[in-house]
Amino acid sequence: MSKYSEFGRGFIYNLLLYNKHLYDDRAERISLYNAILQKSPEEQKEILADSSKLGYNYSWNAKAKFWFEEIVPTWNNNAKIALASELGFLALGALDHLKEIHIPKNWIDHTIGIKIQKLRDKTHAMCFPSPNKIPTYQDLLELRELVYQIVLAIDKELNVETQEAKYD
Repeated sequence: MSKYSEFGRGFIYNLLLYNKHLYDDRAERISLYNAILQKSPEEQKEILADSSKLGYNYSWNAKAKFWFEEIVPTWNNNAKIALASELGFLALGALDHLKEIHIPKNWIDHTIGIKIQKLRDKTHAMCFPSPNKIPTYQDLLELRELVYQIVLAIDKELNVETQEAKYD
C-alpha cells in the first residue's frame, strides 16, 4: 500500500478508491474483531490467550489481543462502541472519495445516481453517527453490497453483459 493518500476526480476512479477502503487493512482488522465478538466469552478468551488449547494461535492473535486489551478499555470496555469507532474511521477515509465523485448528468436521477447518493448518506452516517444508531459490521457489509450494485448498474447502462458465477 502506498504511503501517500490517493485522490483525484472522476466517477469510476473515485468509486474504485472508495472501494479500496472497504477492503483495506483496517477493514480486515474490523472483520477480525467482529468475528471474535461473535464468539462466546470462553472462546474469546481462548482466541486471545498466548497459548491456545484449541489451536487458535494465528498470526493475527497479537493484533486482536492488543485491540481487546488496550483499545476496548478506552471505550469503557464496550467492544461494540470501540468497533463503531473503527468503522467510523474507515468510513471517514472513504468519504472523501465520494465527495469527489462526478456523476455523469444522465445518471444523476438514474439508479446509479440514486445508489451513489445512498452510498454517500450511509457513509456519512457511519462517520458522524447519532446516539441512536452507531455503526455496526453489518453497515460495512451494506456499503460493500451498494458498491457491487452500482458496478452492476454501470455495466447494465453500458450494455455490458454481466454474468455472475459461483463455484463450489
